[in-house]
Amino acid sequence: MRYIKGILSSFIIFFCFYISGCSIPITAQHNQLNAFNDEVQQNSRYGRFILVRDFYGNEVGEENRVRLKRDVEEYISLHGSLGDKEKNDLRGLKIVPGCTKEEVVLLLGKPFKVTEAKDKTSKGLELWVYRKNRIDNFLVFIIPVFFTHDSYYLYFNGDKLSLIEERYIRQAIATSSTEGKNQKK
Repeated sequence: MRYIKGILSSFIIFFCFYISGCSIPITAQHNQLNAFNDEVQQNSRYGRFILVRDFYGNEVGEENRVRLKRDVEEYISLHGSLGDKEKNDLRGLKIVPGCTKEEVVLLLGKPFKVTEAKDKTSKGLELWVYRKNRIDNFLVFIIPVFFTHDSYYLYFNGDKLSLIEERYIRQAIATSSTEGKNQKK
């Protein structure tokens, strides 16, 4: 009888974890990353305004973008062999396949981790991991709970960027009834 109670209570605990926070990992490939993103915000008191966020999702001032654009122009002037497309991507503060390691560091800063890719499709490529600052997601498969970071994985073949992946967690089950209502609008 004690054995059945133990199994039943374990099942109930697991089910509660599942309903409250079951998440699934997602991998998405991107053609480009932006060093800054503009977000239009609506404020009933002041009307619309633009919120500037850096690559990591932190709210920053416009002066950060101006400083980075100045650094990019200096980089372009020092590297006269850059083509028009590369110059335009850099001026647009975009990271695209074909960028060099030096250009990625210029636009995003140093990576959180540098290692060799170990998966079958990317084996032998150098992997740079850029973590977003938040740890607000958790992954529940079977107890224990694993805290995860939303991250960008940049794969380099030699000095050139060849692939951009984003790995993040998506909530599998809506945790409140208001989320479904907001998504329908």
